[in-house]
Amino acid sequence: MNLSDALKIAIEKAKAPGAVAYVGAGDKKLFHEAVGSRMLTPEKRPAEKDTIYDLASLTKMVCTTTLVMMLRDEGKLDLDRPVSTVIPVRGFDRFTPRHLITHTSGLAPFKPWYKEIHTLDEALMRIGALDLDFAPGTRRRYSDLGFMTLGKMVELIEGDSLSGACKRRIFTPLEMTQTGFNPPEDWRKRCAATERCAWRGKVMVGEVHDETCYAVGGAAGHAGLFSTAEDLAKFCRGLLAGRLLKPETLAEMTKPGHVPFYPWQGLGWKVDPWMCGSEGFLPSRAAFGHTGFTGTSLWLDRESGLFAILLSNTCHPSRDTRDTKTLRRIFYTAVASEHYAGHCNAHTGLDRVVWDEFAAITGKRLAVLANHASVDALGRPLLDVLALCPQVTVARLYSPEHGYAGQAEAGEKVGPEKAP
Repeated sequence: MNLSDALKIAIEKAKAPGAVAYVGAGDKKLFHEAVGSRMLTPEKRPAEKDTIYDLASLTKMVCTTTLVMMLRDEGKLDLDRPVSTVIPVRGFDRFTPRHLITHTSGLAPFKPWYKEIHTLDEALMRIGALDLDFAPGTRRRYSDLGFMTLGKMVELIEGDSLSGACKRRIFTPLEMTQTGFNPPEDWRKRCAATERCAWRGKVMVGEVHDETCYAVGGAAGHAGLFSTAEDLAKFCRGLLAGRLLKPETLAEMTKPGHVPFYPWQGLGWKVDPWMCGSEGFLPSRAAFGHTGFTGTSLWLDRESGLFAILLSNTCHPSRDTRDTKTLRRIFYTAVASEHYAGHCNAHTGLDRVVWDEFAAITGKRLAVLANHASVDALGRPLLDVLALCPQVTVARLYSPEHGYAGQAEAGEKVGPEKAP
């Protein structure tokens, strides 16, 4: 299936209004097409190559993560010092920027404060007063509140708004002229519509879909960015070419293992994306990417230089009908088939257990049948991996002939035994 057909089938199967996709490698443009509509109601408008999309959580990667790592490399931000050293708010001494950027801070994913707050500072005071859901560093839980906090850290260190810092340090150097927060009026006629919002009483077009970001002014560390596929291609090229961050910094950010019990979380980015198959992926161990609630996604491969951008507004006219998994799976599978023929991104059964079934084993006492060949994608033995998983206890270890370590003689009795 070629990419044009795949894109058409993807929006049809996902019942999405439309989409714009861009695939490139280095300076080459391999694919760039638009299909369907950017708006269905109150009037129908076609999706076009220069349609501007609400990127939602891609803001976390394009803006916040990039700026945080720039400041880290410049010695202006220490990932391992308490957040309170930059934001002097009570409660921010409990976690570090590293906890925030890896979603291990213990902060809730979000809070429905948007009807009650009007500024980011109001949100930060509430964040500092929250009880943590778990001790920082002991679990991973995706958190918009954590990236809102990171965005404020950037502003304080830069002495500029997040929007101003992004324009000055990312968008202008890369000539991303169609990217920004709070799109001006003359951009809005090209914007893709998102949800018909009951709270705001209208279909959102050219105004941020995320309620909390809207409430604090349309620009925050977790959401608010608008862009086109072509501008995002400029970002991908700049990032992969070392124009934004040093190559060794990008390699550090995108290696598995920053969160020992959840190794597919990088510094901001999702990594080793076989684990993200339901969201689409590139079958390379050097690939990394992210997604956005509105229907956006982005995957890049450090080894080949390939990148694939898929922008849609699956939440239009209602989030109740959004099916981003189908959309992404069909399109990125076609990208993989065309550009990674014969390529295998192999993982083990242990990876699938920890990734797909972790909720089912949390809080349980396990009996495990395994031997020393039971390892994960990083080569770590099964017992070591499970020991890193919070609230999982291996109560019994059963092993086949030759024992768990593979050193028992043939026919020798080896179990059951208490787990070591």
